[in-house]
Formats: sequence, C-alpha cells, structure tokens
Amino acid sequence: MAKKVYTKGVTAIGEAYFANLHKTERFKKPDGSVDDTGKFSVMLKLAPKDAESLTAKLQAEWDKFEDTLDAAKRKQMKIEPNLGIKEYKEEEYFKFGMKHEVKCKDGSTFLKTVSIFDAVKNNIFDSTAGGIGNGSKIRVAYSLNPFFMTKTNYGVSLRLEAVQVIDLKSVGGGDAESFGFDEEEGFVDEQDGAAVFTADEGGQAGGPAPTDADF
Repeated sequence: MAKKVYTKGVTAIGEAYFANLHKTERFKKPDGSVDDTGKFSVMLKLAPKDAESLTAKLQAEWDKFEDTLDAAKRKQMKIEPNLGIKEYKEEEYFKFGMKHEVKCKDGSTFLKTVSIFDAVKNNIFDSTAGGIGNGSKIRVAYSLNPFFMTKTNYGVSLRLEAVQVIDLKSVGGGDAESFGFDEEEGFVDEQDGAAVFTADEGGQAGGPAPTDADF
C-alpha cells in the first residue's frame, strides 16, 4: 500500500488563542475532574480574506477525498463536513492539533512535541515554556487530514506541525495601554535581560471543548 501523502501548508499571520503547545490540552469536567485530551492544540483567528483562503483549501481537500468514498458512505452524509472551524463567542477560529503520543503499526509508540520558532527562525521552544498568550501573532505550519469516521463525523482536520511566533504576548498578560494606563513621569524599570513568562499550572487550557473530529 502506498504511503499516504498529506497536503501541507503555512497559514497567514493570525492571532493565537488557547495555545497548548508545551502541555497537552486539558478541560475541567462538570464533576471537577480534569480530562487530558493527550493533544497539543492552538486556535487561530485569521483576517477575513485569509480565513476565506484557508477555508477554500480545506473544502478543495474534502472534495478531492469525497470523490474516493464509496456510494454507501456518500449516501450516509447528511451534514456539512467538519473543516476544522470552531465557533467561540460568536467568532470563528481554525483549530490545529497534534497527538503527543503516536502509536505505530508495529505496536511501538513515540512522543511528539511542537516545534516553535521566532520571527527569524530561531527555535524558541524553551524560552516560551511559560506559554503563548491569547492575541500573540503567529503562523502555523499544518498538514490536511481528510477523514470519514461515522455518518456525522467526517471532514478535514488541521494537523499541527509547527508554530512561528511573530509577536509574543505572555500568558495572562497585556500591555499597560490595554489596562487604560497612560505614560507618566516616575519610576522606570532599568533592568536589562530576557523577558520572563509565567503561567499557572493550568496554562491556557480552555476554550470550546474538543470533539472526536478535532484532530
């Protein structure tokens, strides 16, 4: 059997939300327990023209895949395919995901991590360990994975390959202007050194809960 070839690409610059790139995505259940999805993920908000372009690529990938399905599966499909678009607070985001633990056909497993680069392509995985905050400007390298699982679970998932950070915002942060402060005369921090990013144990886990079709 020929090895499956995935369509790959890189997004335009957009805003990151609920980035879980160092720890796997976790959600708190109604009973207070925590569900670990075992996946790294990030949601990306794109400008309208860029969102339209990516949606068109996803739809083209689905159309191509749908042509390979047998008549019985096509007859089952009654809803629009899932194209990796998630709605949160009445806005649309593209959700990218990567399994942390990958199982091979021979039964062995290996662990994957997300490669993270800065604007000039330096690897910054360690220096962003505190998290990538909501509103950070990023690009995402991805591959498209068309799937058909059930009559209500089919489409194209956005597999996360790597992230390039163009403008980093720390987790839980925000600049002074966003809080309504003006520049005043007085104390100025003269400390010269690398920025320090902090996050609580939960990181940025949150956002819309994942479904089986997320990745």
